[in-house]
Amino acid sequence: MVKKLYKYKILLDENMPPRSDFPRLNEYFDVKHIDHDLGKGGVSDQEVYLIAVSQKRIILTHNIKHFLTLSGTKNDVGIIGIPPSWQSSQIDMKLISLLRKNTPKMLTGKYINLGQELK
Repeated sequence: MVKKLYKYKILLDENMPPRSDFPRLNEYFDVKHIDHDLGKGGVSDQEVYLIAVSQKRIILTHNIKHFLTLSGTKNDVGIIGIPPSWQSSQIDMKLISLLRKNTPKMLTGKYINLGQELK
């Protein structure tokens, strides 16, 4: 029996490239960019977090320091920190790998540093 892939909802923080830079992620999941898709560029990290919580989206960000303190303070779906030095193709590949092997409940309310998670 083939396991059905859960269709995560993802929110790219303003410091992330546009969603068009992640073709595989877009193919499998519902991806939105806080600025390019939602028109909310320049909002605070707290506001990005509240938007993600209200839309039940996982936040992807390079801004690890600020989002770490927000993780789990509300009923969030999870926050994934991305190393700033990674190229879009590397991020695309690593995220697909992480999300395909985890269930939504395993990520809920947690902060994951992608650079450390998949070493």
